[in-house]
Amino acid sequence: MDERVTAGGPGGQEDLPGRAEPALALVDRAGRVTYVSDALAAELGVRPGELLGTDVFHLVAEGQRPAARQALRRAERTGRLGRSLWRLSARTGRAVDVSLSPQSLVGGGEQRLYVLTAEAPGELPVHTERQALLAAIATECDEAIVTVAPGGVIELWNHAAEDLFGWAEAEAIGCPVSMLVPHEHRQEAEALLERAWAGEVVNRVETVRMCKHGSRVEVSVSFAPLRDGAGRVIGVYQVVRDITQQKASERALAYQALHDHLTGLPNRSLLEDRMAHALERCRREGTSVGLVFFDLDHFKTVNDTAGHEVGDRLLRAVAARLRQSVRSMDTVARLGGDEFVVLCEDIRDDSQLDVIVSHIMRSFAEPVVLPDRQLWVSLSGGVVKGCASSSVAQLLSQADAAMYQAKERSRGTVGRYDPRTRPALERRAEVSRLLRMALEAHQLVPYYQPIFDLHNGAMVSLEALVRWEDPARGVVPAKEFIPLAEELGLAGEIGELVLGEAAARAKQWSRLLPGLKVTVNVSPKQLRGGSLLRSVRSLVAQGLEPGSLTLEVTETAVMEDATAGGSVLQELRDWGFGIAIDDFGTGYSSLAYLKRLPASSIKVDQAFTAQLPDPQDLSVVMAILAIADSYGLEVVAEGIESAEQAEVLKSLGCQHGQGYHFGRPVPASMVDEMLLGGPTLVRAADNGAAHRP
Repeated sequence: MDERVTAGGPGGQEDLPGRAEPALALVDRAGRVTYVSDALAAELGVRPGELLGTDVFHLVAEGQRPAARQALRRAERTGRLGRSLWRLSARTGRAVDVSLSPQSLVGGGEQRLYVLTAEAPGELPVHTERQALLAAIATECDEAIVTVAPGGVIELWNHAAEDLFGWAEAEAIGCPVSMLVPHEHRQEAEALLERAWAGEVVNRVETVRMCKHGSRVEVSVSFAPLRDGAGRVIGVYQVVRDITQQKASERALAYQALHDHLTGLPNRSLLEDRMAHALERCRREGTSVGLVFFDLDHFKTVNDTAGHEVGDRLLRAVAARLRQSVRSMDTVARLGGDEFVVLCEDIRDDSQLDVIVSHIMRSFAEPVVLPDRQLWVSLSGGVVKGCASSSVAQLLSQADAAMYQAKERSRGTVGRYDPRTRPALERRAEVSRLLRMALEAHQLVPYYQPIFDLHNGAMVSLEALVRWEDPARGVVPAKEFIPLAEELGLAGEIGELVLGEAAARAKQWSRLLPGLKVTVNVSPKQLRGGSLLRSVRSLVAQGLEPGSLTLEVTETAVMEDATAGGSVLQELRDWGFGIAIDDFGTGYSSLAYLKRLPASSIKVDQAFTAQLPDPQDLSVVMAILAIADSYGLEVVAEGIESAEQAEVLKSLGCQHGQGYHFGRPVPASMVDEMLLGGPTLVRAADNGAAHRP
C-alpha cells in the first residue's frame, strides 16, 4: 500500500498504513484536527470522529495555549518548527502529554499538516508548563528575548527582538546567534554563552550587538540557563535591553564633567588628570613637561563695556586660536574666567618650550574677528617646566605665580617662574581668601564722607565709600581691596551691598535733614549687566525717594559704550535719581558724549585739585567748570586738602567740595550722631598728602 501520509476530512478519517498505529493526531495550519489515531483517542477518552474538525488548542492546557498558538504561527511563517511540548486535557480527567517536534512537519503548500505525538509517561519534562509560560511571557515582553538551542541556533525570537535588531522572526529562527555579535566581540560572547550553558546566571553585561543592516546597538544582555525536569541545561535564555540612549547620556554627562561648557576645552579636572599621566611618563621615560598659564589682558573691560555675550564669544575665539597654535599632543584647558592653561608634553629642553610659547604669542598678533567687531587681544603668561619629581598642584601654582609676575612687569608678556616672589603671591592668595570671608561675614560696610556747599558751608550730600572692617588690620580703604575684588568677580556683589545700605540711609537721613542726598558709586558691571535697574526698581518699590540718591559712575565706564550706558542712565534720570560723572577729566573727556549723557553733576578728579593753585591745574579746572556751566551741570571738586584749595575753587565758581579738609569717611553711626545734634564730622588733623577716599 501507499506509504504516504493522508488526511481525512471532517467527515471521516483514514489510517496511516504501513506502520503500527501510534498515539498521534494531525492538525492543519489553522489548528483544526484532521486525523486522530485510535490510540490517542483512547487516551483522551473519546471516539476519533468526535475530534475531527475541532480546534486542537481547546484541548491544550490553558496556561500553554498562547505558546502553542505562537509555535504554530511561527511554523507557518518560517517553515521551521521548534520542538513544542503540550499537555492535552482528557475527558477522563487525566492529562495527555504530546509533542510537536521539528521532525513532525509533513505535507506542503496548502496541504501542510502538523503531527502531534503522544509522549510516553515520564518522557515529557515536568517543566513543560513553565517553559510554555516563559514563551508566552517572551511574546508579550517589551525587551528583546532570544533563546539559543544546542548548536548555537536561535530558537525563540520575540517581537521586541524584531524591533531591536531588524530581523523578522521568520529570518532569525534557526540562524546562528553569532550573527548578532560583531567580530571583535565574538570571543566575549562565546565565553558568556559557555558560562550560561554551564548553569551560571550572568546579569547585565554591557556590550555591542549587530543589527540587520550593519548598524550597531549598545545593549545590556543577561544570560540564564533553561533546564529540563532533570535539571539538565537544554538552552540559554537571553534578555537584551537597548542602552544606546543611556550610554550616550552617560558619555554626554562625562564630557560635561570634564570639559568647559563655554569653549569645549578640557576643564581643571581633565587637565589635572592629563598632567598626572604626563608626569608619570616623565618618570618612566626621563622626559619633561611644560606648563603655560595664560590670562587675557583687560578682559574685564571687554565684559564691562561690550557685555558678557561679546565676552563669551571672545573666549570661544581665543580657545580656538590657542588650539590651532599648539601641537596635536598638547592640551589646551580653560580653568575659568579668562584663564587658560597649555600642557606641553615630551619637552626635551627649554628652547623647545620657548618655541611653542613664542608661536602661541605670535598667533595673537592679529585681531580676533567677531561677527560684529574686531578685538585686539593680548595675553600674559607664566611658564614652568616640570620633571619626574614635580606634582600637579606644584606646577599649576608655579605657572600661575609666573603669570602674575609677568603681568606686574608688563602686560602682553610671558615670564618664567621665580621662586623669590612666592611670599608676595601667597599673601595675595591669603587676602583673596579673607576678602571672600569678609563679604560673607558682613565686614564690608559703607563709610560716608560729607560734601559741602563751598559758598554757604552747608552739608549737601554724603558719599558712600566701602570699607573693610578687618578684625586684624582695622579699617582697610577701598583702594587696597577693590582692584582684587574686581579680579575675583566680587565687585558687582559689593556694589549691590553698598547700594542697598546707602539707599536705606538716604531714606533715614533725608527725614532728619530735608534735601540731604546720598551719593553711591556704581560699578561698570552693575551698569552693563542690568542689575542696577532691577535694584533701583526694588528700592523705589520699598519707599526710596529717587531724589534722595545720586548714582555715581566713572567717565571711563560710561564713555566706553555711551549709547548703552546712556540709555540706562536716562531711565534712572527720568525716575528722578541724580547722575554724577566721577573722575571727570581723566578719561575720554568727549564733549559730544557728555552732551548726550543725562548727567546732573560732574566730579573733578583730585589729580587736578591736589596742586592748586598750580597754574596748569588751575587752567584745567577752569575749563571743566566752563564745560559744566555750558551744560547746566553742578560741579563737585574732590580731594580738597586745605582751606587754600577750597578758597581757590570757590573763587572759580565751583559749587561743592569734598575731601579731608571737610571730613574723613566715617561710619553711619557717626552721621546719625551729627544729624541728631551730636559731635560734628571728623575733620582732617593735618595737611598730609592728598588721599583718594
